[in-house]
Amino acid sequence: MIDIANAVLTVLKNDPALAQIQEWQPVNGLITLKAPGVSVGIEKEVFAPDTRSVDAASATLKIVVWTRDKDPAAGEAAVRELAHTVRYCLNENRTLGGLVDGGFISQIEYLTAEANQGLLLHLAEITYEVDYSAERVRKETYPTVGSVNAEIGQ
Repeated sequence: MIDIANAVLTVLKNDPALAQIQEWQPVNGLITLKAPGVSVGIEKEVFAPDTRSVDAASATLKIVVWTRDKDPAAGEAAVRELAHTVRYCLNENRTLGGLVDGGFISQIEYLTAEANQGLLLHLAEITYEVDYSAERVRKETYPTVGSVNAEIGQ
């Protein structure tokens, strides 16, 4: 099984345009006190038969980016900019370094909510869809051999 959520986080963390992110979480929808932040989680996986050993698979991931700001206009602009930076980064790294066949951002939804002490929490929920090949069964494990000694001619 491939770990798509962590691969997405790795790609995003390596983008210099996202250096200001204070919190990275590999779970669906987690929002912490640190801002700005990003969480990535798999919402759904779908499988279809492909060959005897692999299935054609697709996964829908939810990427949540958030920031806090007292100024509603500035906060909304900041979270939109973060969401589009994530979109550009993932479009530029379409295969996540060869881990998946391809991915694309299909939707971005925005929300503003009261946080605390007059701060507003500005959120963007990004839907990221990827296609990949998934092993149909678990790989067999074989015991390892420490060393082989063969003496010839005795």
